Amino acid sequence: MHKNLTLSAKVAAAMSGAAMIVATFAGHALAASPAPGLLVKNYWGAPATINIADTEYTVPSDGQLFIALAPGEYDLSVNVDGADNSADSAQVEIPASQAVQMSYAATGVFFAPLTAPAASTRSAANQPAGQPPSSIQPPSAPVQSTTTPTARTGVTVQNYFGDTLTFNVMDTEYSVPANGQLFIALAPGQYTYSASVASTDAGTRSDTLTIMAGQTVTVADY
Repeated sequence: MHKNLTLSAKVAAAMSGAAMIVATFAGHALAASPAPGLLVKNYWGAPATINIADTEYTVPSDGQLFIALAPGEYDLSVNVDGADNSADSAQVEIPASQAVQMSYAATGVFFAPLTAPAASTRSAANQPAGQPPSSIQPPSAPVQSTTTPTARTGVTVQNYFGDTLTFNVMDTEYSVPANGQLFIALAPGQYTYSASVASTDAGTRSDTLTIMAGQTVTVADY
């Protein structure tokens, strides 16, 4: 009877070890097949709210959050409560078996393919986002053009006045908040624009700008 119990124990131990090996290989198989979704990295010093697929999510300050999504194209909006210049909107396409990284900083929203497995991405959720990529650091010059593949086509208007700036392009008026910025999507081409601040004596400034496909032009008004 004692020998039977010992043999049973050995069989159970062998089966348990086999189960652990199967589980380990299963884990590797899952990690090798990234799930589609969006990894949102928030570089603001306050929680960000993102709305995508009719669902609202909160991304911690200087943190990140993975959102599982089916493959397809999505419209999204994002903002930081209390930061008037933080509101932004964009479109993102989620490919099959591929995660996309979204970086959200004061300079805008940027997308890039995520090469790391989605399984490890989920475990990193709510961890510090680290330093923003160099491509989204605040510009060092008043006017800057970005030609990275993920750049949006249009113009970013930066207002350094302490009052609202009125920006007119394509016969449409836009309000840029004091000491803030606003992105305006424009098709490639040449445009005439005007900018003015009612509370100053600077008057109205007019100029032209050229928009190229996949390029964001920055116009700064002091």
